[in-house]
Amino acid sequence: RMDNLSGLSNLLDEANKQQEDQEKKAAGAIPLTPADIGGTARGKEDKPKKDKDPNSIWDDDEVAPTDLISTLVIPGDTRKEPEYDISFKQDVGTEDVFLGMSGKDPSSMSCTHIKVAVKLPGTAFKEVQLDVQGNQFIVRSPKFKLAI
Repeated sequence: RMDNLSGLSNLLDEANKQQEDQEKKAAGAIPLTPADIGGTARGKEDKPKKDKDPNSIWDDDEVAPTDLISTLVIPGDTRKEPEYDISFKQDVGTEDVFLGMSGKDPSSMSCTHIKVAVKLPGTAFKEVQLDVQGNQFIVRSPKFKLAI
């Protein structure tokens, strides 16, 4: 029995020595990280960084340009802004009203419709121009202009 135990001990010692040798060899190597996978990007030049406004929330490149408003609104335009009201609406079923199962709440985050009521007193319907694109629109008439 002693021979078996000493043989097993020698076998484990040899395995430990081999593992220690591999760890020593690996210690001299540079460890890889997830960032090393895929290589480095070539051909990209660093853009000069602009000074950031400490009070700004987003950078200029993070905000989509307002194409419709910038092309249709003239800076020296003297027309008045009409009175308007924005209402948020949502489709609500019985599961929402009685059981609250759909996860909707009364906030505007759960709205499915937006209604904008614009009051244009003294303006005929045929004089009104409406331009809608994406999430912005412009209402124009001879007396009023509204860009949202």
